[in-house]
Amino acid sequence: MITLMVTVGQAPKCRTIPVNFVVVKQQSSYNVFLGRPALNALRTIPSTLHLSVKFPTPGGIAEVHGDPEVARAFYLATLRWPEKVVVQTTCLEPYIPGDETQQVSTQDEIEEFPLREERPDQVLRIGALLPAEEKEGLKALLRETAPDLGETLFLYLSACNEAVSAVLVREDGGAQRPVYYVSRALQGPETRYTPAEKLVPALVHAARKLRPYFQAHSIAVLTDQPLRQILTKPEVSGRMIKWAVELAEHDISYQPRTTIKAQALADFLADGAGLTLTELDSPSKDVRPKKPWVLFVDGASSKEGSGAGLLLISPTGEELTYALRLDFPASNNEAEYEALLAGLRIAHQMGISAIQVRSDSQLVVLQVLGEYEAKEEVMKKYLAKVREAVALFDTFQIERVPRSQNKRADALSKLASSSFAHLSKEVLVEVVKQKSIHQVQVLAIDSSATWMAPLIDFLSSGALPENKTEARRIQLRTAKYAYAGRTLYRRSYLSPWLKCVTPDEGNYVLREVHEGICAAHVGSRVLAKKCLLLGYYWPSVFRDAAELVQKCRACQVHASLRHQPAREMIPIHSPWPFA
Repeated sequence: MITLMVTVGQAPKCRTIPVNFVVVKQQSSYNVFLGRPALNALRTIPSTLHLSVKFPTPGGIAEVHGDPEVARAFYLATLRWPEKVVVQTTCLEPYIPGDETQQVSTQDEIEEFPLREERPDQVLRIGALLPAEEKEGLKALLRETAPDLGETLFLYLSACNEAVSAVLVREDGGAQRPVYYVSRALQGPETRYTPAEKLVPALVHAARKLRPYFQAHSIAVLTDQPLRQILTKPEVSGRMIKWAVELAEHDISYQPRTTIKAQALADFLADGAGLTLTELDSPSKDVRPKKPWVLFVDGASSKEGSGAGLLLISPTGEELTYALRLDFPASNNEAEYEALLAGLRIAHQMGISAIQVRSDSQLVVLQVLGEYEAKEEVMKKYLAKVREAVALFDTFQIERVPRSQNKRADALSKLASSSFAHLSKEVLVEVVKQKSIHQVQVLAIDSSATWMAPLIDFLSSGALPENKTEARRIQLRTAKYAYAGRTLYRRSYLSPWLKCVTPDEGNYVLREVHEGICAAHVGSRVLAKKCLLLGYYWPSVFRDAAELVQKCRACQVHASLRHQPAREMIPIHSPWPFA
């Protein structure tokens, strides 16, 4: 980029301003382009009808006129590539409004041809002055890139520090051919979005600019970022909700990007803005292997009872202490296993995927590593439970440490085994009623699909039914729902997110509110509203509330008597019949 001093107009009515020019190594019929920043600096008032601009100067109002013939010469030079016409003039012939004979029309120089023989209504226009070979090449290119009716198009997104871009392509025999591309610069707070969130404005911008394609075709977004989860997670901001509602009107699906293909073109467009490209293919901070959490466990057994102590340390150095009081007789080895199982259970509930366990029990560590064999039946059951818990983690390591390095967990286990009434409030103490190997696993016996099954399948894995109408209806409905922690939630206008439940669970909620401890035996509409305010939702909440109130005996017995007649009364002319 260079800065040059440009003088516009003729003395004394002229102005000289500095203008920033971008030097491009590209063949062009024009020498210089003056953009809107330069025109704004001159404070010009343009008129396309009169082909002139006016701007204030110290010597008065200056006026610069254009010439239609010169503009036409530049246009023709652009068509006759790579010829270049340079016009040097100091005083252009002014354009006289109303003299239409001097205007050069472009309609005579345009040639129309049908895009496809079976669709003569689809017509494209190209310059008639192009050479025959270039015309045929341009026609073949346009026919290859034009999508068929109902064809699925693919969209690639790219983002850099201050710009986003999108490329729309179609597949033709395994090869991808670009159809259209768009890009725009990020403004203000948008530059501080995360790399994944920057792709959402790129998708919205593409949907707005390429609206005819989005309305006539199904769009498959190929990306390595979780866009669907970003648009549907419960903690999204207001702008994300607005964009999610706007995108819900289109048939958009999200697929993982397995190969680069047209993604290279999208990255090139983002890089063409003259900015630093954010390499989306390289592992980002969120994708890099996470540092494991460190878990110190220890168990203790005495005459007064048994206990376990846990110390969980995050990668950033935060420490969490936990103590367990075993309310059953247990040996020292059993207490060690209980501490290990409790620590793994808590870590899994916290969403930890990589963990490193440190224990001072040689028996437990070597049995888990497979170096020692569990001979007793109780130890075999504990070892099987530990292996089931270990399978829930992506990375698991266990090592034996000296007792001197496990002092804090050992102190917690001893305090919990003796008495935990005097422990600090910052130490959480849990009372375990029975052994982990004696816990009974409860399985659901009714696996029938509920109203939430199609929504959960689409939000979790993107699965849709084969019926296009039903699939479209589910895509529109999912804009109001979010799936997190194996639980489906529904958005509400003014209240927090509503937990979605099955009709059987909703019936239990209705009975608790209507007939529970604080029962008020309210009407059906108030009962349904109370359930929604408590944070529960299912589609038939109002209908189920009305049926419950009608079946409630207390409501029917103690309800106010209605004096309204059961049927419409028939007026009579005389109170005495046959009078």
